[in-house]
Amino acid sequence: MSYLVVLKKRPEDFKEHLMIVKIKKWEKHGKFAIGTLIEPINKDKYSLVETATQGILSENDLDDSPFPDDIDAEIPDLDITEQDIMARKEFDFRNKCIFTIDPATARDLDDACSVEVLGDDLYEVGVHIADVSHFVSPGTSVDDIARERTTSVYLVQRVIPMLPRKLCENLCSLNPGVDRFSFSVVWKMKGDGTVLSTKFGKSLINSCCKLHYEHAQDMIDDPNQIFEEGYLPPIYNGFTSKDLSQRINILHHIAKELRQKRKKSGSISIQQCKLKFSLNKTDGMPSGLGSYKSRESNKLIEEFMLKANGSVAEKLVEHYPDNAIIRRHVGPKKHVLEGTKKVFERMGIEVDCTSSYSMQEALNKLQLSPK
Repeated sequence: MSYLVVLKKRPEDFKEHLMIVKIKKWEKHGKFAIGTLIEPINKDKYSLVETATQGILSENDLDDSPFPDDIDAEIPDLDITEQDIMARKEFDFRNKCIFTIDPATARDLDDACSVEVLGDDLYEVGVHIADVSHFVSPGTSVDDIARERTTSVYLVQRVIPMLPRKLCENLCSLNPGVDRFSFSVVWKMKGDGTVLSTKFGKSLINSCCKLHYEHAQDMIDDPNQIFEEGYLPPIYNGFTSKDLSQRINILHHIAKELRQKRKKSGSISIQQCKLKFSLNKTDGMPSGLGSYKSRESNKLIEEFMLKANGSVAEKLVEHYPDNAIIRRHVGPKKHVLEGTKKVFERMGIEVDCTSSYSMQEALNKLQLSPK
């Protein structure tokens, strides 16, 4: 008996079911679509939260199936050979003070930062990204699955990884105290963010610490703070909390300068509230909620990731002008700006919407206004 027949005869049985449906036809001016009921998402098999999750995955055609059992066999182990060291000699940063800054819950650490003082108001700043290409070759099962998934998917209660855990949580995670293959963007820049030179290369790093945003924020709030034993994560390679604090504050200063330059060039930053949930461990139901606070430590990392992306985009366009696929942030359309102005006017707020820069300036003043 088909699902449709059962649904017609016993509609109450499906009152709280989510159904997977294949749309076959939808008239241009029709209110309803014509389709086929494929199957229900079994509420007896899943909890309420998991049922809703399965509905979201199905609706967005996301694959959460486990990786094949034998997939780890085609992933090489971490083996840094003399040949690797010679090939990455110019970018062997294993003796540098490199560190990661991530949320406290992060398990896959895919980016790290570094900064060295070269002279008076002159710095070498690096962004180091895990080199997945060292372990994943084109045409392998890992590559094919990653191409299909295209990204890791972050849900409230779990992550659906793009890559097997052997890669994303181990070999390609920039864990502290261990050598890792990476790809680095290194700038020689002034304290005001002016870039004097940029170089790119496959690198070797050994992160000295896995910091959380809270730790980095503490160092920004009080650069001379002496931390109690055990408060910070382990620090490797002979570096100290003072070394980390000095570098984080240099990066913080440069990040503020870079942010100001972006704003002057017309970048709009609208901070939307991002919710976070605490879940009941028994049934996975939400037991509380709050909002993420974006602090200076978050903005520090954000700024240097943007800088790295921009530098890579410029390099791609320079060498592959006809083939480079880059993300383009077009300016807001005139009618959108005019519509935005009318919305503000209805609230009795005067905002100059003649350009993205003037609108950002107005929004900044509005944010600081006691009203």
